[in-house]
Amino acid sequence: MNGEVGPTHRLGALPSRLMDWQLGPDQKTFAYGGDEVEVSVWNTERAFEPRPCSSAVSAGSQKRKRTEDLFPGEVWRAKNVANDYLGLRQPVHNTCLTYLPSSSSSSQPQILAGTRFGDLRRYDTRCGRRPVGDFKGVGKAGGVKSVANGLLEQ
Repeated sequence: MNGEVGPTHRLGALPSRLMDWQLGPDQKTFAYGGDEVEVSVWNTERAFEPRPCSSAVSAGSQKRKRTEDLFPGEVWRAKNVANDYLGLRQPVHNTCLTYLPSSSSSSQPQILAGTRFGDLRRYDTRCGRRPVGDFKGVGKAGGVKSVANGLLEQ
């Protein structure tokens, strides 16, 4: 074999119940969401670059990992909507999503996501992790199956 090394293969880990995955309009980001998977935006290049093995990092230099920390390559992640009127956590069932056209030259996208419960949520990644628009009951039977950009900005 002349000492040549063949291609190496690495297994990646994606959430197991993804419902939709969209490439951004600039092809520098992608977003996904699904059953119990919040809408998340990733940098395309950083998401797939190799990372050093976690065992190579010494235990003394590791910082405490919090649940709201982003993964390497992840740019933004939505936060679940507020609890219902009984104080119970609302389940996450994203069925579809799309990038909305941005009127400004900002590289931060806006995303529209549909849910199994018939709700539409608009996220502005510049304004925080909660939805800036939450439209309840738009899809009455069967939830929202597909969302797409219209011809006009409104």
